[in-house]
Amino acid sequence: MDLKEWPLTDGPLVVLSSQSGLVSRYPETTFTKEGPAGAVKLLGDKGYKEVIVIGGNQTWTSFAKVGLVDEVFLDIEPLAFGDGKFLFSGGGVFDLKLKLLESRPLSSQTIQLHYLVQK
Repeated sequence: MDLKEWPLTDGPLVVLSSQSGLVSRYPETTFTKEGPAGAVKLLGDKGYKEVIVIGGNQTWTSFAKVGLVDEVFLDIEPLAFGDGKFLFSGGGVFDLKLKLLESRPLSSQTIQLHYLVQK
């Protein structure tokens, strides 16, 4: 697997994967089969105290389900889908209680909501 572009280029990237033997041309990229806790441990062992989770609803669900989400940022775009995707998916039933910390415009049409996960 050759990773062409990443949204973040500052610092290490840990990619969750069920496949073995994946290689990236980026030296700061590590692949793990150890799930969310393994990814957080890898970064913690390198001295990092914060992690940004980027991915789809299964990735988010895997972190949220085991209590590894402290904050949620949602960007509201002016586009409506007839059959949209769930924010969280495939993790069974669980709840996140959220407290709105901030809402701010990202552009004239886009708003970002910043929530704290109440534990």
